[in-house]
Amino acid sequence: MTFAQTIRLLTILLIVSANVAAVAQDTLLLKNAKIYDVMNGRLADQTASVLISGNRILSITTDPAVRADTTIDLQGRVVLPGLIDLHSHLLLHPYNETVWDDQVLKESLELRTIRGTVAANQTLAAGFTSVRDLGTEGAGFADVALRDAIEKGIIPGPRVFTATKALVTTGGYGPMGFDPRWEIPVAAQTADGIAECRKATREQIAAGADWIKIYADYRRRSGDPATPTFSQNEINAIVDEARSANIPVAAHATTDEAIQRCIAAGVKTIEHGYDASLDTLQLMREKGVVLCPTLSASESISIYQGWDPQNEPDPPRIQKAKQLIKNALACGVTIACGSDVGVFAHGENSRELELMFAYGMSIEDVLRSATVTAANVLGQNNLGQVTPKYIADLIVVNDNPVNNLFTLQEPVIVIQNGQVAFNYLNPNTVAEATPPSSSQVVEETIQLGSNKKLGELIRKLDMVSPNIKTEQGTAPPQQERPSTDSKDDAEARFQFQLNADGSYSLKDVPITRGDLARFIARQIGDGVTAAEVTIPTSINQQRLKETEDWLNRLGVKTVKFVGNLPN
Repeated sequence: MTFAQTIRLLTILLIVSANVAAVAQDTLLLKNAKIYDVMNGRLADQTASVLISGNRILSITTDPAVRADTTIDLQGRVVLPGLIDLHSHLLLHPYNETVWDDQVLKESLELRTIRGTVAANQTLAAGFTSVRDLGTEGAGFADVALRDAIEKGIIPGPRVFTATKALVTTGGYGPMGFDPRWEIPVAAQTADGIAECRKATREQIAAGADWIKIYADYRRRSGDPATPTFSQNEINAIVDEARSANIPVAAHATTDEAIQRCIAAGVKTIEHGYDASLDTLQLMREKGVVLCPTLSASESISIYQGWDPQNEPDPPRIQKAKQLIKNALACGVTIACGSDVGVFAHGENSRELELMFAYGMSIEDVLRSATVTAANVLGQNNLGQVTPKYIADLIVVNDNPVNNLFTLQEPVIVIQNGQVAFNYLNPNTVAEATPPSSSQVVEETIQLGSNKKLGELIRKLDMVSPNIKTEQGTAPPQQERPSTDSKDDAEARFQFQLNADGSYSLKDVPITRGDLARFIARQIGDGVTAAEVTIPTSINQQRLKETEDWLNRLGVKTVKFVGNLPN
């Protein structure tokens, strides 16, 4: 064989091997699934199978002969697109844990970034497969690092669209209220005048911003009402500069004047928008500007300030939020899911959807707001639907969300980019691998909970089958479930603790409300529908009622409180 023939043969072999690699992608089949159609707002009457190849939905079929490398029998559970939150802050944590000023001024960048990796994992575990992170709040370009680490598979988390530092004017953002002799760091990038606004926009885009965020209004001094900050010309310059790089702009804006300036300049979304007039909302509709109302942040801040939603009338902040939704619906404004999570606990993003529904949106529009509507805002025409050729970002829930919106608190499977990120279902009943051929052995991998401590708890509580391999190795032998057979009631129960500050614990390990909901879903799936809740000494009757109602909505039939019960 001549040298030329040898080269030709090697070239042919390389082409053939490349083609084989291109088609030999791992496939996943979700069979016996009921698919929720977000566009038409209805759940399919019949079950079907979703075939995923690589990171794409290959087909939706009723053909029972379809096979895949891995098959999961959903037994009639509901498949929806992965949820999208358009207003998150992965570099913040709840203000009732540490006030915003102290997070910005006292917590190191390293600590905040490490905490951000945990927040990203909690977000994904809650079924939110994409987020738009609207500002690092003093943490520089750490959101770009989180985005890139997730994309490279270094850490788990949602698909992140970054806004980096955000833009503010001098005296137009916090921290504030300090002795003016001291130069206090600002939790965003300051830009004044057209030239500085263009320069700062360029700098943030060069550093990795997928969006530019501006604070179009803010209070000038502690305790003052918000007023517009950037001038019309400054906002125009920012939007024009971003547009040159095909980068959209989001605006924090609560006052009517600031919102009008942003609409005129061509921003894509208004964040908050509480004081928008009817005329301004009409203009938003005409110009196609989308509203992200951040209702759950308003609720959380009101509660942090002492509001008892069960026993007290709505404070002005909540009244404005409710009126905003009513007015926006009347004007036909497009409303998208943007929660401002970080103000409250990561993993609790679905609270925004519950409040949208409670404040007057139809449940079909609520579900669209966190799927196809949010995908459109992001310019992602391959996200937000369970449709062939779309990216396989999917969640599986137990119930039809149209009938039970709270089912979104507890996704039992989360699939991101075609890979099973979390599987909370009992593998004994739902994991069914395709029979192996002579050239293929299928092994179902079950990931544990949304963080290491929860994963350890899941193992202890026998939530993983002993014959299924986990990422950490083979699960330990099956143990007796630690239910509580009491003298007066032999009914099997699962246990958790309600803490004095309103948080929760499992086996003395803190757990978020979302993770607890998923734990409860697993228990109910195993037939354990009774709960035993250990309560602190200082708790009122209303808190107990709220907890019992929440558990009932999740499907818990019997709730027993243990401790010093209030009179």
